Amino acid sequence: FAGVIAPEDAPTSFLDREVLWNAAEAADRRVDSRTAREVLVSLPHELTDEQRHELLREFIAEGLTAKGMIADYAIHRPDAHGDPRNHHAHIMVTTRVVGPEGFGFKGRAWDNPEAVRELRALWADIQNHHLREHLGPDAPRVTHLSLAGQGRGQEPTVHLGPAASGMERRGEASDRGETNRKIAERNTERAEAPGQIRDLENRL
Repeated sequence: FAGVIAPEDAPTSFLDREVLWNAAEAADRRVDSRTAREVLVSLPHELTDEQRHELLREFIAEGLTAKGMIADYAIHRPDAHGDPRNHHAHIMVTTRVVGPEGFGFKGRAWDNPEAVRELRALWADIQNHHLREHLGPDAPRVTHLSLAGQGRGQEPTVHLGPAASGMERRGEASDRGETNRKIAERNTERAEAPGQIRDLENRL
């Protein structure tokens, strides 16, 4: 599915993708101007297509268009040869605030790293709300915190990408896959270390 969500006071013509991005380009005359930002989100595979769409629209409304931006989004199903859980969406967000007359000033608040952290936290909150609503109190939970932020003391793995994922599915070792296997071994060692230390202390 693909669609455009805009603030209520935006020109209705901006709901047309071609009109929207032609106007965004026209509002930024400089050669090096940035007319859009991309937000990539992973959608919970536990929900239905309709539920994932409802979740995404709520996030866009609360986190993006409520700030005066327009969001052009597309929902993608998992690749036929990839991870069947990889439901995701690409969201292109205008960099200028929009009003009844069209595009206005740049939304500079977006350039603050704190804004990204707040957006990640909002995405986690809305996901957890929808997971509980559709799957019940025992639904899985997501967090916007990194492994370090969760205090888990684990080393994050690297993203495989389509080429390495394809090699791994065919039983061929890839450089990134090998890196992740070494990281998994180190994480296992970290998890087991406290128990080994306690055993050693007990023997001593």
